[in-house]
This record gives sequence, C-alpha cells and structure tokens, in this order.
Amino acid sequence: MAKVLIVDDEEDLLEFIGGYLKEVGYEVLKTQFGKEAISILLNEKPDVAIIDVRLKDEINGLTVIREIHQKNPGQKMILFTAYQDVQKEALKNGALFCISKPSSLKELEESVEKAMNWKK
Repeated sequence: MAKVLIVDDEEDLLEFIGGYLKEVGYEVLKTQFGKEAISILLNEKPDVAIIDVRLKDEINGLTVIREIHQKNPGQKMILFTAYQDVQKEALKNGALFCISKPSSLKELEESVEKAMNWKK
C-alpha cells in the first residue's frame, strides 16, 4: 500500500483529505507542523508528500521542501497552496508540481498518482 504524507495547518482539511485518500487505498500520515513533516519524510519515507506553505510552527512548507530535497532528492513532493506567488520557488527547490487550493478530491488523487509514476 502506497504511503502519502499530508502537511497542512488546517486540521479539518487534513482529516477530509486524509479520509478520502484512505478510502481510495492509500496509507495516510498527517501533520500540521514543519519540523514533524521533516522527521516523517526522513524516517517514514512516504511515497508522496502533499505540502501546504503555511504550517503551525516556524518552519513553512517551502522550507520543508527545500530541506528534504537537499537530504533526499528522490522524495516526491507536491506543493498544495492558495498562494500562487510561491509556486516557482517550490518547483525550483524540489516540488514536482503545484496544486492550487481549493482543489477537488479527485484532482488531489490524480496528482498523487501522477507523482507516484513521476520519473526524474
């Protein structure tokens, strides 16, 4: 079973997206914190991470993407945010692609599948 990490500051959104991805067959990990996201990405090694920019601690999603890309360039990460101005930086620093909030659950699922099949 493929493992997906969802990193977002909104608990309701984590539960909603996480519940949907579980229903369609993924193992789901969730966090609202950048430090914890980095730890999970380095230790649990999920197949794909969906990462928002705004998080609950001093580490934002762009920092998570940058740091993980430096330590594990093969990690597949998707930026999921309402902030369009950060997309170019996320792509430059290791995100495969960006999804704009709001987005449909089906679009998120398709994005996870696309990332899983991504060849670098």
